[in-house]
Amino acid sequence: MRTIKIFLFFFICISTILALIIFFLFASTKERGGDKIISPIINSVAKSSKEVLSIFTTGIDKRIIESLSKSQGIYSVVVIDLKSNQTYSLNPDRTYESASLYKLWVMAATYQAISAGRLKRTDVLKDSIENLNKSFSIASEEAELSTGSIEMTVEEALEKMIIVSDNYSALLLTKKIGLQNINSFLKTESLAHSKTSLPPVTTASDIALFYLKLYKHMIVDSKSSSEMIDLLKKQAINDRIPKYLPSDISVAHKTGELDSVKHDAGIIFTPNGDYILVMLSDTDNSTMAAEGMALLSKEIYLEFTSSH
Repeated sequence: MRTIKIFLFFFICISTILALIIFFLFASTKERGGDKIISPIINSVAKSSKEVLSIFTTGIDKRIIESLSKSQGIYSVVVIDLKSNQTYSLNPDRTYESASLYKLWVMAATYQAISAGRLKRTDVLKDSIENLNKSFSIASEEAELSTGSIEMTVEEALEKMIIVSDNYSALLLTKKIGLQNINSFLKTESLAHSKTSLPPVTTASDIALFYLKLYKHMIVDSKSSSEMIDLLKKQAINDRIPKYLPSDISVAHKTGELDSVKHDAGIIFTPNGDYILVMLSDTDNSTMAAEGMALLSKEIYLEFTSSH
């Protein structure tokens, strides 16, 4: 009888210990799995502060890491599968000088003004180069132009600013709509890491969030979002994301480059589903960075299309 009691005592102890081990293992697995759940996708992109976050079940993370290992400099990458809402991000919240990516915000704030009736596409914008340089604290040795004046309609300024990344078109629009309205746009859209400072700064997560909302027709309104996407599809600087993609693939994107930074970000439309790709970099070799981004874009496209 005593032997049976001892056996039961040890059996109960061992069962209790095993139950506790299973419980903690399950809780730990659930917690780790929670890191990988993205719902809703907009909040996850906006709030992600992880150094590396990958929930792709394909080899896309391997392709990105292998591709970037051959490049010099610091990179941030965000990929969003717009069909499944799966996301990959590398250094999503590292801050970079935005270079010409700030023109995305100027474009959106301009469409806001048009939608609200404060501005017309046919309104003529005019100012002297000297005034524009002074208004935006552009030193004479850094200015592209120093004399003369510039005049164009709002619609013409939007097209030149986005399609060929013309700087003075952006300055004309910014001066017209006001920095306060651009800052208001950034705040309203939760682009918390992007600032219209001198120089403007941003993060890959903010740019990805902008494009995600644009794709979902949540920037200004559906009509404006659609028009902005069409405008971005006309981008003339195509040495990065689209360079090695098939010619029939449509890309709505915006590049940025200034000193050591080289960026490209946009929406890639494919027959198998669309995705967002954001690539920001800080490198001493901008030519190599551009080529590296083009090759990385090709790798992501191949992985994306092969897994769908």
